[in-house]
Amino acid sequence: MARKTKSKINKSNAIREIKRANPEAGPTEIAQMIQEQFGVEVTPATVSTVLSTDKKRNGKVGRPGRPKGSKNGAKAPVTASAPVSAPAPAPVSVSASKSVALNGNHDAFLQSLLKAKQLVSDMGGISEARNALNALESLMNAV
Repeated sequence: MARKTKSKINKSNAIREIKRANPEAGPTEIAQMIQEQFGVEVTPATVSTVLSTDKKRNGKVGRPGRPKGSKNGAKAPVTASAPVSAPAPAPVSVSASKSVALNGNHDAFLQSLLKAKQLVSDMGGISEARNALNALESLMNAV
């Protein structure tokens, strides 16, 4: 297979040069200017990709990442120091045959959920906490 001959101009650098000289120019205009000035054919999509990648590298575009110090994308921990006003939760299904109705004991239920969340966080995830609870259940049934 024959090798492609390299063009004498770097297309990405040409795109950057044209954009610096004409900051208001769009991708189609930049592609036409490169064709005229350098004789190299570049698609508007290529222009958009190069400019977008440059913005991302310079930190000008992008979505915020997870907070520093958080694990597995978790948000900052919830503290129970301030009173939390939450809507009345629906009954929580324990199994297919049982359901627990929360009859006015919302604060205790919320505190239990916060403790469960802390346990999951301490154990390193839900699956690890579930494995530990299953082992504890086996120990309690054996005794």
